[in-house]
Amino acid sequence: MEERINTITHNLTQKISGKPYSKNIKKTAKECFIDLLEYLEKLKHTHKFKDKSHTSNYVIGLIYKNHTKGKTKVEYRNYARQQICLAIKYLKSLKDLIEQKHGKLSFHSISKYSHLIHDFIIDLKPFIEHFEPSQVFFDGWKNYNHNSIEILRAGESFIWSSSLIPIKQKEATNFSVFALRQSLEIKFKRILGLHSIHNKNHNGPKVRHDFFINFISKNSDLLEFPDYNFSDLFNLYSWTNHCIHNAVIPRVWELMFAYDYVREIFNAGKAKVNGKTILAVGGNVKIKDYQVLKERLCLKIGQECSIDEIYCVSFMATPEAIVLK
Repeated sequence: MEERINTITHNLTQKISGKPYSKNIKKTAKECFIDLLEYLEKLKHTHKFKDKSHTSNYVIGLIYKNHTKGKTKVEYRNYARQQICLAIKYLKSLKDLIEQKHGKLSFHSISKYSHLIHDFIIDLKPFIEHFEPSQVFFDGWKNYNHNSIEILRAGESFIWSSSLIPIKQKEATNFSVFALRQSLEIKFKRILGLHSIHNKNHNGPKVRHDFFINFISKNSDLLEFPDYNFSDLFNLYSWTNHCIHNAVIPRVWELMFAYDYVREIFNAGKAKVNGKTILAVGGNVKIKDYQVLKERLCLKIGQECSIDEIYCVSFMATPEAIVLK
């Protein structure tokens, strides 16, 4: 059985890759794709899944509600069942889409969706192996978190993307503003080394959207930014808020300037600490005293939150900054 699982996923991923050695696989791309669907349906039948993927209320309550909260064994098992059921549902939808759009399932039509299919396989891995613990569904994994500079680069690429992917320039520019805003929000949190804040119900505090940039501005004595006028950075951040909430499409050069302006805080940096040169891939901002910065942040979060709530604040092992002390 283990060889069959590995063979199914290996055959499909290699076949649709189009690489020369994929010709050694005797099955067609269509047969490999169907094999995956049949395997998932068989797994669903063997483990007697009650498919509730068409019951929106159930799916949202199970998967989207309290998604950061830990799960008991029974809760995780139900969670895993419905994740697999959803995957089957949308893999079937993908199959139907390919057949409708391209006429048939073939190497050329299926390979157009190779990255999407690859994601399906990797995302299924923990859930399949939960029900088949002695098997290896697929060798590999992916990083489920974005580095802030990845978001920045992705957003910037939207400006130039309309000639490369089927998206209108107007929408591409709009999405680019969203990515710029998200990259800045994530960056401000990770400069502080903040991982998460949640109460006993795993809900985050209701803080203003500019809470973290304001905190950084008011605690600038503990931080060194590379040649920035912080009020300018704050104005640029507020400008993204205006564009997003009012659906304003900025002039393309305004967006290009914004990306150029903020890039320096995302770039790698270096500094001398105790006579040694420290290189930081995560960013070019320096923290003068990290312990004091964390204490001030926790105090400020406590002031912002409800007096009746107790919040857990967790920090990253390493902030996206250079820690001088």
